[in-house]
Amino acid sequence: MDYYQKYFKYKMKYISLKGGGAPPIELNNTLDFFTKRLNDHVINLNFKLNDFINEIKNTQEPINTYNNIMGQIKRKIEEPSSNDIIKRWACREYITSVTFEIAHRIFTLYNGTNLKICKETRNITGDTAYFSILGSTTLLSDIDVTVQAPNSSLWIAVIEDLWEQTNWFDHSKWEVDLYGDFTMIGEYYIDTRFFSKYIMIKLLKLAVVSYFKHDNSNNFNNEILNKLINWCIINSGLLITLEDVITFGINKAATLKSASREIYYQKLGESEELQKQIRANLYSTELDKHKTNDLLGNVMISLSEANLYREENYILPSTVIHVVKCEQARETGNSCAPIILKSACCSLSSFVYTLSAIEQLGYLLHNLEKDKSICNLSAGKYFGRLVRALMKTSIGTSEKIKNLLDLANILAILKKDRGDTGNSNKTCPDESTDLYKLILELFVDVEY
Repeated sequence: MDYYQKYFKYKMKYISLKGGGAPPIELNNTLDFFTKRLNDHVINLNFKLNDFINEIKNTQEPINTYNNIMGQIKRKIEEPSSNDIIKRWACREYITSVTFEIAHRIFTLYNGTNLKICKETRNITGDTAYFSILGSTTLLSDIDVTVQAPNSSLWIAVIEDLWEQTNWFDHSKWEVDLYGDFTMIGEYYIDTRFFSKYIMIKLLKLAVVSYFKHDNSNNFNNEILNKLINWCIINSGLLITLEDVITFGINKAATLKSASREIYYQKLGESEELQKQIRANLYSTELDKHKTNDLLGNVMISLSEANLYREENYILPSTVIHVVKCEQARETGNSCAPIILKSACCSLSSFVYTLSAIEQLGYLLHNLEKDKSICNLSAGKYFGRLVRALMKTSIGTSEKIKNLLDLANILAILKKDRGDTGNSNKTCPDESTDLYKLILELFVDVEY
C-alpha cells in the first residue's frame, strides 16, 4: 500500500469515527448564537427567543406552532417604531432561529414518513444536521447558512418550504440564504491542485456562468474577463477557446432565470451521492488514484452546478472557501499535505483563485452598474476580494497589488462604518476613483 493509499484510508477512517465533525454552530446552540447577536443592539420586542424555542421542543404540531410564532413576529414588524430598520433585522434573527428549530422538530417527529408542507411532498429521513453561520455577525449583515448533513438537500428543502408557505417572508429579500456543505468530504477540503484539465475546463466555464448570471451583465465591460479567461487557458494548457467559454457562460446563464428551486435540491442530492461513491472507493482494497481524483473533481462540479440555482451566491465551492475561510475566518494553511485537507486555504490552487477573481469581478460590475458609478462601497467589497485573489497568481506587480490593497482596506473601513451607523451617505473617498480601470491596469505587464 503506497503513501497515497495510506493517507486516504487514514483520513476516511477519522471522518467515519468523528461523523464529519461539527461546524461552529449546532442546532442546539442557535439560542446562544442569536441571543448574542441580538444583545449587541438595545431593542425590546416584548417576547423572548427562549420561550419560542421551548414551545417548539414540546410541540406535536410543528407547522401550526411555526405559523403561530411567525404571526406574532409579523405583528411586531408591523407595529410603529422609532427604529424600524433595527427592529426588522432583529425580527429576522428570530425568524431564522425559529425556522431551524422547527425543522429539527419536523425531522424528529416525522422521520421515515412523507410530509407535505408547501407544494412538494418530502420523504423525511435523518435527524441530525449542523448549521454554520459564517461571515459578519453584525445584525444588519446577510445571514449565509451552510447546512452539513448526509442529506443537506432535504433539510434545505424543508426549511425553504416553511418560508414559502409563509407568504410574507421572502428569505432572499430578507438576505437569509442556505447552502449545502462546501467542505464536501466531512470536515475535509478537496485539494484543487491536482485536478485534471477536463475538470479545470468545466470549472472555468461555470465561473463564467457566475459572471453572466447577473441580471445586468449585458452592460458589463468584458475586457478584464477576457484577460482572466485567457490567463487560465494559456497558463494551464487548456484545450478550449475564449469564444467557447464566453458562449457557454452566456447561454447557460440565460437558462437559469426561470428555474425552480427543486432543481437545486436535485443537483445537491446528486453531489451527496457522489460523496458516498468517494467513501466506497476509498475503502476499496485497490485504491484507483485517477478514479478518486475524478470523483473529487466531479463533486466540485456537481456542487457548482447546484449553486447555479441559488439566487445571490458564489457558484464554485473553491470561491466560497476563499471568501468564507481565507478572508472572513482568516484561516491560513501551514501543513498542506495532499489530497484531502483540514486546512481550507491549502486546498486552493492559483487556478481556482483566478476563478474566484472572475466571480468577484461579476459582483463588482453588478454593483457598479446598479449604482451607475465607477466606485461605490458595495462594489468595494468585491474589489478587495478580487485583488486578494489575484495576489495568489502572478498577475500584476507587487507594488501595484499593494496600492490596490491599501485602497481596498480604506473602502472596507468606510463600508463597516456605514453598516455600524446606518449612514447611507458614506461613499468612496475620491469620486474620481475608477475601480474597474485600476484592476485593468494590473494586466499591463502580464506575459502569457
